Amino acid sequence: MEPHHGTWHGKAEVPAGPDGKRIYLRLGGFATHTELSAFYEKAGCLLDLPDPGPAGHQARMEILAMIKAAHRKNAPLTMRSCSASSGPGNRCSR
Repeated sequence: MEPHHGTWHGKAEVPAGPDGKRIYLRLGGFATHTELSAFYEKAGCLLDLPDPGPAGHQARMEILAMIKAAHRKNAPLTMRSCSASSGPGNRCSR
């Protein structure tokens, strides 16, 4: 069996950069749709942490790189990371 045969792949749009260019999170290799959905839910929560618009663009790109690196290493994205970073009044509501 090929490594990606029979696995789930996803794509989500990240807020555009200051230049207006579209940015996507594209990942694959998930065993189930549930696994894919859970990963993208957590990734979306983390990507929502920086300020909206151009002010948070650099931070979003750094978080996007960390999400991709975690996926390559099969490391989990924990909600603790999201909750701890967002502060007491800003919990992820995804």
